[in-house]
Amino acid sequence: MSPFDLPAEDYRAIASALSEFRDLGGTEFVIEMVEILRRQTPEQFAEIDSALATGDLRIAQRHAHSMKSSFGSFGAQRCQAIAVAMDRAGKAGDIAAFRTAYSALPDEFDRLQKVLEDQAFANPPLVGVSS
Repeated sequence: MSPFDLPAEDYRAIASALSEFRDLGGTEFVIEMVEILRRQTPEQFAEIDSALATGDLRIAQRHAHSMKSSFGSFGAQRCQAIAVAMDRAGKAGDIAAFRTAYSALPDEFDRLQKVLEDQAFANPPLVGVSS
């Protein structure tokens, strides 16, 4: 396990994605990308909450689909897997399955944020963790 209660392979995937961002645009780009995710994801959570409160699974599914891509860009495999389950449930019209999957996402996103903060602001950046 990594220091962030994630399997080492997940931690390495996130570190690798941030390293790719760093290669593309430097540390400032990494920080910018992390800040965008940290700002947009809670906004998407609020939109999903609102959509679920009104029974609008289509809107909730659209946000899940967007998060699926965002989490994938960051190597956030666990968050992405939850978003994939939400997306599939939404497409299938299964609001109960959507809610079940979604219930796990806030805690997983909190773990992701800790890793992103550690990796984005580490100087020099860490690139992995031993198994």
